[in-house]
Amino acid sequence: MIEQMAVLAQGVNPGQALGAMICGLIIGLGIGSLIGAVILRAACGLMNKIAPESVPEPEFGSALGIVVVRLIVNFGLGFVIGLAFGAVSGGQPEPSLLIVMQLFNFAVTFIVGSAIIMAMLPTDFGKALLISLLEFAIIICIGLIILLAVVMVGLIVGGLG
Repeated sequence: MIEQMAVLAQGVNPGQALGAMICGLIIGLGIGSLIGAVILRAACGLMNKIAPESVPEPEFGSALGIVVVRLIVNFGLGFVIGLAFGAVSGGQPEPSLLIVMQLFNFAVTFIVGSAIIMAMLPTDFGKALLISLLEFAIIICIGLIILLAVVMVGLIVGGLG
């Protein structure tokens, strides 16, 4: 396996590889942001089913704007939190410290993301927290559906072979 990867890597220009990675990142962030906007709108719709007329469902462009602002802010927060934990651990963090850092980062970005929703939609912080929870639940459901589909395809293909 390693020999095959070495053979493949011999003909790759590092500049081209970096360019391809950057293009892939930009395309991935664009697609992810579009999906995030759909999920945010769905979460607002679910919120209105729970508590009617509690938050207006944003237009797609507004939802996309909220998702992009959260993406940029959360990236910055994650970078700063990672630097802080890296400095505390001397650059060689224990696996348990990495878990603590990830949980701390999740909590901070969840709260800040909810604050961004509150600021960009006419709603209060409690409802913004619930919208964020609903987004998380939708993402978990989508992930489980994808996992189930992959397992089913694996079972079908494995059964045929």
